[in-house]
Amino acid sequence: MKRGIALLLSLCLCLAAAGAQAASARDVIRADAAVEPGMQMLLETVLGAAVSTGVNGLEEGMSAPPALVDAAFALGLYNLSLPHDGADLLDDQATMDAREAQELYGLLFANGSFDASAAGVSGVSGVTAVGDGMRIDLTAQRSAPIIGVYVYSVAVDEASIGEDGEQDVVELAADLYSYYGDFSTDVFDLPEDDLVWLCNAEVTLGVAPETAYGCQIRQFALSERYEDGMLSEWQTVENNVCEYSVNLPGILGLAEDDAAHTTWQTADGSASVRIDAEERDGQSADQVLSAFLAANPGRTVHQNPEFSIYYSEAEGNYQQWIISEDLPLLYHLTLQFPVERQAEYTLYSEFIRNSFIAWGISNG
Repeated sequence: MKRGIALLLSLCLCLAAAGAQAASARDVIRADAAVEPGMQMLLETVLGAAVSTGVNGLEEGMSAPPALVDAAFALGLYNLSLPHDGADLLDDQATMDAREAQELYGLLFANGSFDASAAGVSGVSGVTAVGDGMRIDLTAQRSAPIIGVYVYSVAVDEASIGEDGEQDVVELAADLYSYYGDFSTDVFDLPEDDLVWLCNAEVTLGVAPETAYGCQIRQFALSERYEDGMLSEWQTVENNVCEYSVNLPGILGLAEDDAAHTTWQTADGSASVRIDAEERDGQSADQVLSAFLAANPGRTVHQNPEFSIYYSEAEGNYQQWIISEDLPLLYHLTLQFPVERQAEYTLYSEFIRNSFIAWGISNG
C-alpha cells in the first residue's frame, strides 16, 4: 500500500501557487497543497450534493444517505465526472438500473452500498424511481449555482500506511463557496464579487487508484454556514487621523469611535475587531513582537517584512501589526471571536489581513 499512497500523492499533490489576479481566499502561503482534477471533481460532486441537500456530514463506516446519493449522481452525471453509457445523456436524461447505480456509488463512497429501495424517493429535484433503479432529469441542475471547494490543508494518515487490509487515507480541510460559471474553475480565476463563501469542510478520502477519481469519500463534516459575514456587504473603514484603512465584514458595527482606539463588534457582542494606532516611540518590530511572545507563550508570529505586516493566530483570536521605521505610528489589530466559529473567522482574517494598510507605506 505504500506504493499506492506514494503514487496518489505524486499525482495529486503539488505545491500551491498564487494567481496573479487571485480572488480573495485563504492565504496561499498557508495552503499545504493543491489537488489534481480528479480529486477536485470528486470533492465538488459530493460536497456540492451535500450543500444542496442539507446533508452536513457522513460518518466513517456509514452508508451515504439516499438524498446525498441521489444528488451526487445527478451532479456527477451533469458535470460529466461520472460515467454513463446511455445515449439519453444527449437529452439531459439518465436512466440506470441498480447494477449501474451500485457501480457509481462505489466510485464516490468508500463505505456502504446503493440502496435500491430508496432510489429516487428522497425528494431530490429531477430524480425519480424507475424499476429497481432511477431516472435523472439533468435539466434540474442548470439553474443551481456551482459549489467550489478550496482545499487549504492536506495530510496523509501515516498510521494506516502499509497495514494489510487497510485503505490509505488523505485528510483534507477546505472552504466551500458558490458561484455561477464553469465547473472546477479555480477559485483564483474567479472575480471576488462572484464568490459566496459558504462553510468549512473536513474530509477523509480513501485511496482507490483503480477508481475514476483515484479516491473515495470515507467521511466528511461541514461546519455551520458562514452566511452572516460572507453574504453581508463588506465595509471599507478609513481612519483619516491615523491614516489607515481596512475591510471588515458588515456584521461588525462601530462600538468605540476614538481615532487611536477604534472597535467594531457584532450585534450580540460575541466577536469584535479593535484597532490601536499609537506612537511607535522608536520601537522596532523585533521589540514589539518579542514582548508579545513573552506575554503569550506558545504563540507564533508570521512575518511579511516586505510589507511590514506581522500576524499571529490562535483559537478565538487573531492579531496583526503594521510596524515600519518609516511610520511614526504602530498599528495593532485584534480580532476576537467564538472558538466554535474558528474556521469562519479564520477566513475573515484572511480578507482583513489582505486589506489592512497604513497609507504611509501604501503611498511609498
